[in-house]
Amino acid sequence: MVKENSNSINLLKEALEVVHSEIFDIRKENEDLKSKNEANLKRISELDDRLNDQDRYCRRWNLRLEGLTECAEDNVKARVMEICKEVVVEKDRNFVASNVDIAHRVGRSYDSGKERNQGRTARDLTWKGAKGNDFLKKNKMYFKEDLTIKDRARRNLLWPSIDKARKEGKRAFFVGIKAIVDGKEIKS
Repeated sequence: MVKENSNSINLLKEALEVVHSEIFDIRKENEDLKSKNEANLKRISELDDRLNDQDRYCRRWNLRLEGLTECAEDNVKARVMEICKEVVVEKDRNFVASNVDIAHRVGRSYDSGKERNQGRTARDLTWKGAKGNDFLKKNKMYFKEDLTIKDRARRNLLWPSIDKARKEGKRAFFVGIKAIVDGKEIKS
């Protein structure tokens, strides 16, 4: 009986050594996978930033026109050209209107009851003319920058700081994705 117990203990000991060895191998493999995963996450983050930079670069001359109601028989480009003519000073009207490269609706269609946004033009003149423009105010429309999803999220995080600074009478605004308060960039 002692001999049988001794044999059973030896068999259990061998089985435990095998299990221990397998656990050790699994731990090693798990550590390798963790390090590969961390490297992949870092690479994905870098690629995501590069993709966002490329998207930002493509959008740098775009503007979005909010508030333009949609019609079934809609020539969006012609309507945007006319709005741009109303926004800029008279000497620049034809230049800006002729430089509306693309104008299209984005988002849901008018059947859903939601307005969609507009697209690309001779941005600088339009942007400058849109500030405080009576035509846009009267028609409840406004231009805004065409930001990437990531940049919009960053601005949304920084907005409370800008809003607070403005309420305190400080000069606060965005330049791209940077928040500037009294001439200094603020971090989130």
